[in-house]
Amino acid sequence: MNIAANIALSQIQEWERIFYKNTKHFIGENSRFKNVWEFTDIYFSSERVKIYYILPCGQHVSDSVGIGSFLEFINYYGETEEK
Repeated sequence: MNIAANIALSQIQEWERIFYKNTKHFIGENSRFKNVWEFTDIYFSSERVKIYYILPCGQHVSDSVGIGSFLEFINYYGETEEK
């Protein structure tokens, strides 16, 4: 794998780490479902981020947000960690 790919992968892993550490905030600010049992997957595209999770009743659902909103969330909570 080349250097650029390693850097991109490292950045995505950091986004995932911040996202999973702050899932309660994400649900409160971005999700149409407020009671989530478990996150199962996250998918990135150039325009949207799709999040898959399971509700307490066992139903598997997904939500998506614009990549800009997702990155604002990541930047805010990533900077909060640094303080």
